[in-house]
Amino acid sequence: MSADDRGPEGAEHVEIVEVGPRDGLQNESTVLSVEDRVELIDRAVAAGVRRIEAVSFVHPKRVPQMAGAEEVMAGVTRVPGVSFIGLALNRRGLDRALEAGVSEVNVAVPATDGFSTRNQGSTVDAMLDSLVEMDRALEGTGVPLSVTVSTAFGCPFDGEVAPERVVEVVRRIADTGAVEIALADTIGVGVPAQVRDLLRRTAEVAGGRTLRCHFHNTRNTGFANALVAVEKGVRVLDSSLGGFGGCPFAPAATGNIGTEDLLYMLHRSGLRTGVSLSGAAALGDWMGERLGKRPPAYLGRAGASPPDHRRVLRPRSRPARRGARRCCLRHPAGGGRARESPATRGSRQPCRWGWGTPGVAWTFPGVDERGACYSGAPWSPTRWNGIAAARIRTAARPPSSPEPAVATQTTGATLWHSPRVPSTFSLLAASPPVLARA
Repeated sequence: MSADDRGPEGAEHVEIVEVGPRDGLQNESTVLSVEDRVELIDRAVAAGVRRIEAVSFVHPKRVPQMAGAEEVMAGVTRVPGVSFIGLALNRRGLDRALEAGVSEVNVAVPATDGFSTRNQGSTVDAMLDSLVEMDRALEGTGVPLSVTVSTAFGCPFDGEVAPERVVEVVRRIADTGAVEIALADTIGVGVPAQVRDLLRRTAEVAGGRTLRCHFHNTRNTGFANALVAVEKGVRVLDSSLGGFGGCPFAPAATGNIGTEDLLYMLHRSGLRTGVSLSGAAALGDWMGERLGKRPPAYLGRAGASPPDHRRVLRPRSRPARRGARRCCLRHPAGGGRARESPATRGSRQPCRWGWGTPGVAWTFPGVDERGACYSGAPWSPTRWNGIAAARIRTAARPPSSPEPAVATQTTGATLWHSPRVPSTFSLLAASPPVLARA
């Protein structure tokens, strides 16, 4: 473990609230046992997490993944300085949380009636009245209260959410004893401009309370939003190990921003979190094994160190392997003149599968250093920096696809992708969807 595995020493601190044990698991089809959930929490603490949303005190028939909250709290190892957060949506949930011995209570108050009635069975006004009652019940207990404003950036049922509406909800929350207010992009529709505007507006009515942000990466904007929030002064961010998560009552609300990916961004930006980057990546993979699916987070696939692309991928003038028909011309940079291959003689157009400019045959250094851009070539084993095997092949094209699939195997992970840059937005509705009209 390197000295900067938890962020640069002496740098400004950003606190991570790990929501994987609750938000990360509540929308998964695989239900983890109490023992696995306890191990997840204990391992997160060992990695340096100091605030963990451990459980949710909701009815098990509504969210079966969160059943056994009391057993989980009884099984976790209590470590000084670590806060175990319990989510409560009503007075009954609050009583259960206090009996279970949570360190902190978080209450979710939606910004829209459409989401509030489907997720919590009450209107926003009713939830705010219930919050006041719960705040009074916490007086004298020593248990702090935090409140999350869900659907603050968009609602799957009511559509766009006016910032004035969010500001009014935050203003009423500030009338309670809540010590922290979180703005949550529940369905991942927010963009950096919204984050800047909403943080500015809510800071004016939050009464000096700590502002926290909770982002989902549904449309690939979660990390950009997190970075903008930090630039605007937010020093507490939610994230989920492995990038798992989503709300079972919000259609298409996919995973939270991955903890390991967030740590990488913050640490490389000169900020310290105190959470082990390598430990978080390993724990994300552990969650994936238990859930039977690949973690959405990227760090476990790519690794933490940026590769030296001058060594890993470079043009060569050596001919392609015998028996393999190249789809590109040879590159003249390696010495000698560029010569046309039989497959492209007389053509000065780019490779028809988008691999690059004419004359370039990309290769990997290592064992054989042979050309990797082939038309219909079989697996070509090479060595990446003498450590991990890397394999590239051009697979058979589906009848409807103009380009092949490419399989890359690095550091034990297999990544399937098209030679073109993938787009997740094409898989989702525009921001934000309104199901009533859809």
